[in-house]
Amino acid sequence: MAIQLNSEQEKAVMHNGGVLLNAGAGSGKTRVIIEHLAYLIEKKYDALFEAGNTDILGQLKSYLSKIVVMTFTKEAAGELQSRMFDRFSSVNDSTKKKIIDEALESLGISTIHSFCLKLIKRGYIFGAPANLDIVDRFKINVKIEELTKQWFARNLKEQKIEIFLKNIDALVSSMQFVFASPELRYEWSSIDVSDVSFNEGEYFDNILGLLGCNEVFSNHYSSDTYSDEHSKKAWWKHLNASESFFLSKNYSWENIKRFCEIYKSNKPRKSKGIPLEVGELIDQCNSLLKFYDKESENYDAFFEHKEIYREWLTLYKELFNYIEEHYYNYPGIDFSDIEYLTLKSLEESEESRRLCQENFDYIIVDEYQDTSPGQYQIIKHVIGEEFNRLMCVGDRKQAIYGFRGGEIAVFNQTERVIPQNLYMSNNYRSEETVVNFNNQFFETIFGLGEKYQGHDKYSVKVDYQSYPDVKEAGLGTVKCHKVDLELELEKKSSTVYDNIEASAICELIKRKQSENPSEEICILYRTLAPSKQLISNLMSASIPFVAQVKIPYGEDPLVIIFKAFVNFLIEGVKEGADEKRLKAIARYYNFIIEGVCGHYYESYQSMDILDLIKVKDTYLNSNIEYAFWSFVFDLGLSSSAYKNNSEKINGIIGGAKGDIDQIYKILKSLEKDSYSASFSYLSQPKVRIMTTHASKGLEFDTIVLGGIHTNGRTVVDKSKFGALPGALSWSADINSKKLNSSPNLILEKLIKKQKEFSESKRLFYVACTRAVENIEYFDISINGDDVKHSDNSWIVPLRNYQMKAVSLENFDLEYTVTETTRPPIYFLDPLGIKNIENRVDIGLISELSVTKLSELALCSRKFYLNQVLKLEDDLKEFAKEKEIDLPHTQGISDVDRGNRLHFLVENLIKGRDLKFNNSNEVEIVGWVGDEIKKTSHDKILSEHQIKFSFFGQMITGIIDGLVYQNGQVVEIWDFKSGLIDDDKLRSYFFQLKTYALGLVLVGEQVTEKIKLKVLALDQKCVIEEEVSVADLESDLFATWRNLTDLVGKRIPHCSSCTYGNLCHQ
Repeated sequence: MAIQLNSEQEKAVMHNGGVLLNAGAGSGKTRVIIEHLAYLIEKKYDALFEAGNTDILGQLKSYLSKIVVMTFTKEAAGELQSRMFDRFSSVNDSTKKKIIDEALESLGISTIHSFCLKLIKRGYIFGAPANLDIVDRFKINVKIEELTKQWFARNLKEQKIEIFLKNIDALVSSMQFVFASPELRYEWSSIDVSDVSFNEGEYFDNILGLLGCNEVFSNHYSSDTYSDEHSKKAWWKHLNASESFFLSKNYSWENIKRFCEIYKSNKPRKSKGIPLEVGELIDQCNSLLKFYDKESENYDAFFEHKEIYREWLTLYKELFNYIEEHYYNYPGIDFSDIEYLTLKSLEESEESRRLCQENFDYIIVDEYQDTSPGQYQIIKHVIGEEFNRLMCVGDRKQAIYGFRGGEIAVFNQTERVIPQNLYMSNNYRSEETVVNFNNQFFETIFGLGEKYQGHDKYSVKVDYQSYPDVKEAGLGTVKCHKVDLELELEKKSSTVYDNIEASAICELIKRKQSENPSEEICILYRTLAPSKQLISNLMSASIPFVAQVKIPYGEDPLVIIFKAFVNFLIEGVKEGADEKRLKAIARYYNFIIEGVCGHYYESYQSMDILDLIKVKDTYLNSNIEYAFWSFVFDLGLSSSAYKNNSEKINGIIGGAKGDIDQIYKILKSLEKDSYSASFSYLSQPKVRIMTTHASKGLEFDTIVLGGIHTNGRTVVDKSKFGALPGALSWSADINSKKLNSSPNLILEKLIKKQKEFSESKRLFYVACTRAVENIEYFDISINGDDVKHSDNSWIVPLRNYQMKAVSLENFDLEYTVTETTRPPIYFLDPLGIKNIENRVDIGLISELSVTKLSELALCSRKFYLNQVLKLEDDLKEFAKEKEIDLPHTQGISDVDRGNRLHFLVENLIKGRDLKFNNSNEVEIVGWVGDEIKKTSHDKILSEHQIKFSFFGQMITGIIDGLVYQNGQVVEIWDFKSGLIDDDKLRSYFFQLKTYALGLVLVGEQVTEKIKLKVLALDQKCVIEEEVSVADLESDLFATWRNLTDLVGKRIPHCSSCTYGNLCHQ
C-alpha cells in the first residue's frame, strides 16, 4: 500500500540511482528502500503496459533479476522481502497485482555473502572449489592449524625453522587471522616480500600524529622567549636541555631515542603560572616518553636486526602460500572464504567483471556505514565503477561494526564519488526532548579524543536531526538518577559499581512497572558482563524479562555431557579399561549426568556398566558422532537450541575428522568461547536486556543505559598479526619465546585503539537513539566520590557535559555490600535441553544433501566410507602426496560447465535474460525450452530448496524443476550433464524419489501418480518413471536398510570408484 512521504523521503524514493542516502535514526530508511523499489517496479510496469508489450511478466522478471538489494543480516533480508510483497497487497488491478507478485520472486534480496555465493554458483567467479559446504569458523581454524603443522613437518631441515617452532601457537593464530579477513588474505596472496619497504621519517611522523605529539620536533620553543620571567623555574632549565631537538624536524628513531633519554633525565614538571603553550608541549613530550618506554625494545630489535625480520616476513609468506595452495584440499569453507573468492576473481579477471556487469544493472545497499573495504571493491567491480548504478542507505553515526571489518572510510569515500548525496533529518521514532538531547550531546563528544579530551581524528560529523511538525512537541525525558551511598569498602572495584547499578536498575523497574505496567523497558549494555547481576536481581524480584546472554561452551549442558563422553572414549576405549576401571568411569559419568539433568527432571536415565559397554561397542562399530547422539537419545534428551550446541558438537567432530584426541583439544580451546542465547524468565515480559549491537534497528519506550561506570575498559590487544604489510610478530633471539612487534604492527595497534574509541562513541549514540520516550541512567557516588572505572566510560561525558535536556533527581537506594557468586547459566535455564518421552530414530550423521544420500542407491559400502567415515578427502590427499593414480570415471566431467548449464536453465524457467558463451549452450537451452513447451503446466519452479527428515536423518536439497498443474506437483525434473550410465541413472531416480517423499512430508500438494524425469542435457533426451506416492516410503526404506549390509559387492561401478578394489581385498 502506498504511503504519504515527506519531501526528504520523496527525493530518496523517486530517482534512478546514483544516491548516497544518509538516513538518521528513526527517519524511515527501510520504508524508503521499499518505496524506491515500488517506484521502480511501477514505473517499469506502466512503461511496458503503455507500450502494449505482450510479455509484461517476462520483461518485469528480467528487469528485477538485474537488481540486487544487499542487507547486513539474513533477518533484515527476510523482513524486506516480506514487506515488499505486502507493499502491493492492496493493488486494485488484479492482473497487475498477479504479475508483480510473481515478478517479485526474481528480485534478489540477500546479505552480501549470499550474493557472493550466488555469483559463484552462477559461474561468474573463477577459482572456487567444487565443494561449497559452509562450516563454522572454528572448523576452518582447525584446517589452518593442520596445514600449518604440515608445513612445519616439510621444513624441519631448515635451520631458521627452530625459532618458528618455539612460536607455533602464535603462527597458527596469525594465519587464522589472515584467512578470516578477505582483504588481508588477498593482500598476502599478491604481496611481494621484496617490495615491502619502510620509510622511517614518514612512519614516525604518522606515529607522532597519532600520539598527539606533532609539535615535539617541529615547534618554535626557545628558552630566550621565557628567559626574563621564567629563567629560575625548574621547567625552564629542564626544557633547555632538550631545546636542540624542538626545531630539528628529524623523525628518525635514533633522534627520538636520544631525545627521550635526555628528556627522561631532565623531565620538567608543570607548575603554577607556566605558559599555556609550554604546558601543552610538556604534555606532548610526556606522551612521547610513555610510548618510548613501552615500545623502545621493539624498535631497537627491528633496527638492529632488519635482515632477521625480513627472514620472518619471508617465512610467513612461504607458510601463507602453502596454506593457500592446499586450503581447498580440506572440505568446508565459510563466508569470509566466499567473499575472498569473489574479491580475488573480480580483481584479477576481466571476464568475471564482464559477467557481473552484464547481469546486474543496479545495486541497493542497506546499512552502508558497516561496509568493509573488500565489500566496497566487490560492489565497485559489479557496477563497473558507474556510481549511478548504486544506491547506498546508512547513517555514518551508527557505524559500529569495525570489529567485523566495517570501515567508516568506505562511507566517506562513496560520498565523494557518487553523483548525489541526500539526507533525511526527520526523526519519527523519538520524542522531541530525546531528539534534542542526542543532537547536542553527541555533537559535543564526537569530536573529543580518548578520555573525552583533545581531538578525535576518526570522528564523524553529527548531522542534526529534526523533530517532525506532525508530532506533538515537548514530549519525552532524559533523566539522571543520582545515587550517593555511604559504604565501607576494602577497595573499590568495577564489580561493586556494576552491582550497585544493577540494584538501582532493578528498583527503578519496580517503580516504573507499578506506575505503568505496559511500558517497554530495555537495558542496553556495551558488553553483557555487567548484566549478570541484574538478571539475578530481576529473578529474585520475580520480574519477567528476556535477556541476551553469553553462554560459555564450558557451561552448555550438552557440551558438558559431550566432553565427559570424549573423556570416557579416551580412558575407557582408546587406553583400554578393565571392568573395575569401567565401573569407576560409570560412577564419574553418573555424577556428570546428575549434575546436568538433576536441575530439570525428577527422573532421568543413569548409566550402568552394560550401558557403557554398549556405548563402547557402538563407537567401535560406527563413529563418534553416531555413538554420541545414540547415547544422548538413550538418555532421553533433546535440544531445541541445536544451532548453539548440537551443530557445534558435530562441527567439532567433523573438524577433528573423528579423532578423539583432536576433539578433546578443540573442546579445551572452546571452553572460554561463548555463544549468544535468549534467556526468558516468566511470561509476558516488558523488560529486555541486550547489547547495544543487538538493539540495532529496534526501539523501546524507555532505554536505561547500563554498565556506564565500567564500560570504558579496553582489552589489551595481543594480536600477533596486522593488516598492514609487514605488520607481524617476530624475534631475533633463537633461544627466546618472546616475540617483538614490528613497526607496522605497533602503528596498526595505535590506529585500531583510536578507531575503537571513536566507534564506542557511535555505539553510545546507537543506544540513545533506541529510545522512543525516555533515556534514563544512574550516576553513582560512594562516600561523596563519583565512581568510574575508566576515563573512557560513558558516565564521564554524561557528567562533564551536562545537557539542559537532562533532569536530575536523587534516587534513594538501600544497598548492602555482599559477596556475590554467580552460578553457571544452565543452573537457571535448561538452554533448550529437554526430556523426550517418545524416542525417535536418529540419523547416522548430521545434515546430509540428497545428492550425497543418493550414493546409497549405488553402493552402501561407498556411502558408508564417504558420508559416515568421511574417507574420500583423506584418500585423495594421500594419493596426491604419494603420486598414486586413483580410478575415475571416463568422459565429460566438468563441474563448472554443469553449474553453468544449470544456471542457464534456471534463467530460462525464471524468465531472465539469457547470455550464451557458445553454440552448444544455445542448443541445450533451446532443447530444454522445447521440453517445457511440450509439458502441460500452470507453473514451473526452478531451484526449489527443501529440508526434511528421512527415516530420522535430516536431509536438504535443491530441486531442479517442479511442474505444477491445478495447484499440485505433477512432475519433478533433474537436469544432468555429462555421460549417463545405468549406475548413475539408479542414483538419479533415487534422488527424485527422495525429493517426492520430501515434498509430501513438508505438506506440499502432490498428485497420486507423479512423473520423475531426468533431462540428459548432453544427449538431449528425457528418461522418465511414473511412481505412486503411496509406495514411495516403502521403496526408499528398502534402500535405506542397505546400511545394515556393508559387505562390498562387485558391481560395474567398482572399476571407476575412488576406492578401487579396496572393498574386495
